[in-house]
Amino acid sequence: MQLFELTKEILFSTDPSLYLSDLEKRNEVVSLVIDKVNNYEDNRVEVNRAVFLALSAIYRDPFTAESCNDDHPILKELIHRYQLKICQDASKKHAGLLSSLPSAENFEEWCIDIVQKDESNVGHPLFIFLQKDSTLAQLREYIAQESPFDMYFSDIISSMQAGHYAGEREEMLENFWDEMGHGAKENFHRNMRVDMMNAFDIPLSLHLEDIEYFDVSQLVLANYYLMCVHSRRTQNILIGMMLATECMVPGRLEMQIAGWLRNGASKDQIKYLIEHVHVDEEHAKGWMKHVVLPLIQKDQALCQDIVLGIMLRLDAATEVCDAMYAHLRK
Repeated sequence: MQLFELTKEILFSTDPSLYLSDLEKRNEVVSLVIDKVNNYEDNRVEVNRAVFLALSAIYRDPFTAESCNDDHPILKELIHRYQLKICQDASKKHAGLLSSLPSAENFEEWCIDIVQKDESNVGHPLFIFLQKDSTLAQLREYIAQESPFDMYFSDIISSMQAGHYAGEREEMLENFWDEMGHGAKENFHRNMRVDMMNAFDIPLSLHLEDIEYFDVSQLVLANYYLMCVHSRRTQNILIGMMLATECMVPGRLEMQIAGWLRNGASKDQIKYLIEHVHVDEEHAKGWMKHVVLPLIQKDQALCQDIVLGIMLRLDAATEVCDAMYAHLRK
């Protein structure tokens, strides 16, 4: 049995206790989950498709008659095993870096340096290609491929606020307020993205109905954020990923915007992208000043998880850039 098909069967079954009453069958299914995740590199595409379906299920429209067993124990087992595997592998990969962490006083300079020098930043050939050589069809495909993460970003910001009551929540709320267009529905960032997708005939339901459409790198990126936002244990990892996200986005977006304008898109059609150039620069400063530095100053031990989050984001971003550069030029 394929893990992705099993996940769909459980998630959309009219029986919320599917595979739970028969102990032998339950053990067989759980063993499949464990085997697939433990042998992750051999099953990477299948596992990430299944995990994305399971993780994103909580954000499905609750006002439909369609069954959605997002709290099924076997799906929780899948997510838990995946999260452990990813974090353990990343900790081993970056063991040297994690054993020589910067002090709170040096953290900001260290972080900016490591993010700006990362190969997934503006110097990657993908962004030069998008800026100078891409066609409208290739830019359209790039936006479509980014849907798994982008369509859930506001939900991630909303969900991660739980349990934060100090100064860090102020920045999270500020970020969320920007995502919500300062209260104007037409300026909700997700709605602006939907408007852009409609303008260029990009199906809105790809991330819901056609997960196989996406390159696995895009699912990996989305899964890293979604797996962390639903667990208290990985909240500081998520904070590190958010910091890296805000620190690197603006320059890359400007190059993409240049490509859209070169291909005849109007500024109104791509206002979703233009909006993020300005707000993300401020968010990068805010996340550093109001969230990350206060946490590290309060407890230096938190630095390890935050740095692990930064590296997870950079690793995923590099994979996305490499994959998209190859994919778009086929």
